Amino acid sequence: MQIDTHNREYKGPGYKPWFWPKSIQNRTDPTSMLDPLIECPCSDRIGRHLLNLTTILTSGVCTKQIQNVADCVSLAKSLVNVSSSSTVSKMDMPSGCILSPNTDASNTFSVIFNSAVSNQVCGPSDALVRSMLGRTSSLVNIKLEISGDSHMTTITLIGPADVWFGVGFNAGAMADLPYAIIVDGNGTVSERKLQNHDPGAVLQSSITVLSNEVSNGRRKVIMTRPITGLTPNHYTFPSSPITINFINAIGSAPYLSYHKERTASSITLIPTKVPACLCAPSPTPFLSYMDSSYEQYDVYCAPEPRGDMAQQKNPACQMQSYHGGLTVVIMSGSSLMLNKSHSSHLMLTHII
Repeated sequence: MQIDTHNREYKGPGYKPWFWPKSIQNRTDPTSMLDPLIECPCSDRIGRHLLNLTTILTSGVCTKQIQNVADCVSLAKSLVNVSSSSTVSKMDMPSGCILSPNTDASNTFSVIFNSAVSNQVCGPSDALVRSMLGRTSSLVNIKLEISGDSHMTTITLIGPADVWFGVGFNAGAMADLPYAIIVDGNGTVSERKLQNHDPGAVLQSSITVLSNEVSNGRRKVIMTRPITGLTPNHYTFPSSPITINFINAIGSAPYLSYHKERTASSITLIPTKVPACLCAPSPTPFLSYMDSSYEQYDVYCAPEPRGDMAQQKNPACQMQSYHGGLTVVIMSGSSLMLNKSHSSHLMLTHII
């Protein structure tokens, strides 16, 4: 929480405080120029990350192209199994990096880098994206196979054999209240609507388990589920290429209980029946809390006259300079003792 202390009645140059709680007057840090009222001190729990996120297109053109075949192949290998790569110069193909699915049912892709500067758009059209594939490794290994022809999603989860593990889709933290699939230590699969730091409620089952095998201390469960959620609390899987954020955790007991480990990650869906363009990744700022939950840092400091945080170069306007620590500050009683003559001027400008 940030409290705006700028004196709106002061018309002179520079910054002049409006009010101060008596308990923290004259305690501004001389190095960072921050004060205890503005910033929480627990910043050692906050990690700062610039993640390179790419866009996958089956229509239109990339706003920023990958410039060479090495970067094209490297990015493709981080997303799919690459069987071959080549460089061409053709005006009848989209420029840049192209993923072309192989037709031999191997779920592998050929990477083509087109050095020609052409006007061709990516792919035939989004309407023809009928099937997609995504896989990633985290605490739980995940594979998603989405078939628009059958309107079904095949989900493969791999985790420890003797304790519970689970995945919550379209979320960066439990506070997002995601739909989750839980596999317990006996192999029983359930669907839940999670709550913030709470196991939430069991949902009506929409999953059919195809196989449940244990090998070398690892459990592999393959299941199917309709693409469209059974209820609003069931996640509806996407129908076009996209990156899905998810949370995943493993427990220390067979049945769902407090997690032993947890983290957030993402999985990218790639078309498996039509070519797609890979656009140049763009660095996107993320904050992590205790190396677990990840959340995109999207604080916007509006310019004057709508705000003056940017003009004052408030550290919260940029992730690299942000010094905050607590996601939520809970105040009780009279923790902040404001002068009575100024208490009516209290203005909350941003909650982070």
